[in-house]
Amino acid sequence: MLFDENGMFRLDEEVAKQSTFQKIMEDGIVTDEEIKQQCDLLIDRMKRLEQELTPDQLRMVEEVLTQAGVLYAVCQYKELQEFHH
Repeated sequence: MLFDENGMFRLDEEVAKQSTFQKIMEDGIVTDEEIKQQCDLLIDRMKRLEQELTPDQLRMVEEVLTQAGVLYAVCQYKELQEFHH
């Protein structure tokens, strides 16, 4: 579940459970090839969604992904901000 009992978004915990993430992180080094492979996997999944979802459903998925990206970016910025202060 992406939300805990307090309604907090826990994407990082779900990411850590993914075999793709675990495989990339097992040696502690992230390579350009691993990033490309993950990007290719994501593109494949998005193309499958485009074929299976209605236009309204697809717009909703795009909005969710975009807002998750915003949340990730501002959390990263906040961590950097706290590190520098």
